[in-house]
Amino acid sequence: MKGIYKIPGTKEYYIPIPKNACTSLKRVMFRRRFGFWYPRTSKRYFGIRFPPIMHGLYPSYPPDEIKNKNTINVVLRNPEDRLVSILNNRVLYHNDLHLESLPSREIDLIELLERINSNWDCYINSYHQFGHHTLQQYCYVEKNIKFLKVLKLNDLKSENIFNIVGDRKIIIPSSQNSTRNLRYNINHIRALPLNNIWSFYERDFDLWSMYNGN
Repeated sequence: MKGIYKIPGTKEYYIPIPKNACTSLKRVMFRRRFGFWYPRTSKRYFGIRFPPIMHGLYPSYPPDEIKNKNTINVVLRNPEDRLVSILNNRVLYHNDLHLESLPSREIDLIELLERINSNWDCYINSYHQFGHHTLQQYCYVEKNIKFLKVLKLNDLKSENIFNIVGDRKIIIPSSQNSTRNLRYNINHIRALPLNNIWSFYERDFDLWSMYNGN
């Protein structure tokens, strides 16, 4: 089933959504399936050839509609927090927008965010990786919403996630960290009228409210 992955050792499935801990959970799924962590330095391990990047084995894209009643696990994230992660990881760390220079002062962060908001539609359509990681969460779940079992990203550290990882002994690894000292935070995105961005994520806010009890 396109975009839906069977959780090893269970009858359940998982939909990976970019910037919602999907790299960490893909690593755990791989560990459950093969018994070792995804190799970072070699394409061949234990006689098995793997793609150089794990996402080649577990890509993320909106899934097809399923016809059965199997439970589908998904991790949802507050759209504000997800935007902060996108800005820090995809813009400042990976430089998906091909900026000639990255912000070096606080005012530079603000000016860049204003530019991103003004050119949002252009950026998500012109830069593939940026567009992929910014795609709305509802696009991944709308066709299968009646089968969802939702975990919220902010609960992952405290909530029992045995149903996703299938092994109580495996610790969820942290991925996608940025090494920059100058970073976006929630105050940056709340200080500006990001009308284009929030209009794009309107249905994500509705989805978050549905499962967050708001």
